[in-house]
Amino acid sequence: MEWYNRFVFSSGVCDETPHPVLVTTSQKLEALCRDIRSEGVCGFDTEFVFERTYYPRLGLIQLSAPSGIAGAVDPLSVKDLGPALDLLLDDRIKKIVHAGGMDWKIVAQLSGRLPQSVFDTQIAASFLGFGPQIGYAPLIESVLDIKVDKSETYTDWLQRPLRQEQITYALSDVTHLLKVQHHLESELERRGRLSWAVEEFRRSVHIDLYADPDPYAVFLDIRRSSSLGRRELAVLRELAAWREMEAKTRDLRPHFVLKDDVLLALARRAPRSEPDLLQVRGITSQEIIRSGPDILKAIHRARKLPDTEWPSVEKGEPPEPGLDAAVNLLQSYLQIRAKELDLATETLLTKGMLKAIVRQGENATSTDGTPILKGWRKELLGTDFLDLLNGQMTLGLDPKTRKLKIYPAAR
Repeated sequence: MEWYNRFVFSSGVCDETPHPVLVTTSQKLEALCRDIRSEGVCGFDTEFVFERTYYPRLGLIQLSAPSGIAGAVDPLSVKDLGPALDLLLDDRIKKIVHAGGMDWKIVAQLSGRLPQSVFDTQIAASFLGFGPQIGYAPLIESVLDIKVDKSETYTDWLQRPLRQEQITYALSDVTHLLKVQHHLESELERRGRLSWAVEEFRRSVHIDLYADPDPYAVFLDIRRSSSLGRRELAVLRELAAWREMEAKTRDLRPHFVLKDDVLLALARRAPRSEPDLLQVRGITSQEIIRSGPDILKAIHRARKLPDTEWPSVEKGEPPEPGLDAAVNLLQSYLQIRAKELDLATETLLTKGMLKAIVRQGENATSTDGTPILKGWRKELLGTDFLDLLNGQMTLGLDPKTRKLKIYPAAR
């Protein structure tokens, strides 16, 4: 009998033999990855803690295969995760995840790379009428009629030893995954939507999505930054960039270094000395001892900038004649198509995408730089959207059904 877990499913119950164990040695990790590799398909999930740290701290890696093999890898014991990363990055192996964003972030952090051969069950489910962000447990219950125990949701995955219940809970996130994936893929293929999902799978593992933020751009995300003048914004930009880099060095969430409100106060006052820093509410004396000189240097750098290099932010979106009307028109048509296709409108296009299409037409791109009206979106929406925007088609009310319908524009 294998030392790792082999799961058997029957009557909506997952029975495991032997008791769940942690993979705690390199030899066992290599054996697990070798056996999964031989099957060509790998279920993948992680458990992590991400409350105070700049990067998520990995607590567990769960891997599984169609035959029922499943292992929970302890990264606190197995120092070389190379076999697991090699397995995940091997494009000959199909990786199955659910809402894999954070899992891929961890892989990118550890390896600097991401795989391409992936299947995300949350994305797949969104093309089958489950909504854009269905959770793992409700999806498993809906498709497999299996209730997933979520009682260990708030486990501290960095604490050792882990209880058997915690390991079983963690493994349940990959033991059901391959069965639900098979069902979803078959249904997508039957409905002619598999290619749509594959496009979104590829988009979900674009390495740029997981890059660290540009330190000199993060000030734009600070609430109420638009209330500052341009000189003050220059100070805020330098301070926010310093905080981002300091947070990364200390492995802390940025607001645990200094809160946003403190940065805004510093930007307004632009103190010149450490005694001046003491007058700013929210900075502890310990932080001033530790970081006071660096904070003052950041402020000084901003002071030296010529006004031509001061940044600016819009006080809300500038008015664009016709933008709202055009977006509302496309939104109305989008709702029609979404209902016809049994999809959430957000699965088809977000409001941000609609605005980009109105502004840029068929050359519109998403925030990650990828074209919007390409592939399945162009197939479903592109021609009609562009015809509506160009005035060649219009929306009207069908007198028989009392529903919106697209018509050729009157000439």
